[in-house]
Amino acid sequence: MRIAFDSNVVTYFIQANQDGYDPATDSDAALAVQKVAAFRLFIYCDSPIVLPTVAEEVESIPNAATRREHLVWTRYHLHEILPTWLNIERLSDRTAELAAKHSGINNVNDCRIVAECEQSPAEAFATFDPRLINNLRNETNVFVATPDECWRRAGVHQGAEPSVHLQPEHPLVNATWWRW
Repeated sequence: MRIAFDSNVVTYFIQANQDGYDPATDSDAALAVQKVAAFRLFIYCDSPIVLPTVAEEVESIPNAATRREHLVWTRYHLHEILPTWLNIERLSDRTAELAAKHSGINNVNDCRIVAECEQSPAEAFATFDPRLINNLRNETNVFVATPDECWRRAGVHQGAEPSVHLQPEHPLVNATWWRW
């Protein structure tokens, strides 16, 4: 299953992909579940998709070091959809349709991301934004859900081989928390 990541999910993935990360010691247990799911989606499923509006959000991260790390992942390790690959007219119309269901000044990007998702190969969109999930989940053919819900829907069988194999020097190669 192809899954697009929201910018918050890119952050959770990067946080889980850190040397020494252990969900058992994460100060936020609910968020730890989402971080583990985001990491597993990367390891066991096709490369997550980064949509143009998500890429713009990543580029606007104020902290330079955090922005650089996010850019490295979104540009070089995840599957980026370029704006030129999308039908801009259809995208604008669809964004407006979705905005009727998810209003608010800051929600236009959410609607645009879901519209971009519909034009991409993604079957699911992983986000941790409850308003976006509640307002748009039933308005699209794309499964809009938390990373954990996307992970469960992906249907990866326990004991499956990861599609991404960590190199021996990767700091999490010996960790067991992400293994399924």
